[in-house]
Amino acid sequence: DEPKIKELYLKVETNRRISNQQLNKLAQNLPKNDNIQRFAAQYLTDKVFQEIKGENLALRMAKRALFFAQRNQFLKAYTLIYEAVLNTQPTPQIDGTEKDIYDEKRMRLESSLNSKQRKTYHTIRLVRNAIAHGSEPKDSEIKQILANEEELKRWVYEGYKLVEELI
Repeated sequence: DEPKIKELYLKVETNRRISNQQLNKLAQNLPKNDNIQRFAAQYLTDKVFQEIKGENLALRMAKRALFFAQRNQFLKAYTLIYEAVLNTQPTPQIDGTEKDIYDEKRMRLESSLNSKQRKTYHTIRLVRNAIAHGSEPKDSEIKQILANEEELKRWVYEGYKLVEELI
């Protein structure tokens, strides 16, 4: 039914977990009379919602980043993929502010990466910063990525592969 579909899609937009039970319940209640509505609901339950499920937060975020990149929603995609990479690391148990904890997590991540992983992470971070802050990057490679939809998508995918390597 339409309210349930909207409710589940809101969970996609707000990075909430979608359970198998919710998907099964929606599938059981698909519209019987309206073929277009039924097709749309079936597509959402079979394809879209299954695409973005993940066993843990980092993987779920990375899958959602791919989902949004495929739809050219790059602000969402890069925000999610950057945070997904950071969330492959355990939260440090230190005293301090949330920013202190975040910075420590980022430093630990950066020190644990090999050179190929560091290049992927660095590129994602710079692209994300340029998109999130609306700034003009100094790096010519980042400028080229920002000017090309396929490159933007490719680097989200590279981030997804990095998340898979790190979890």
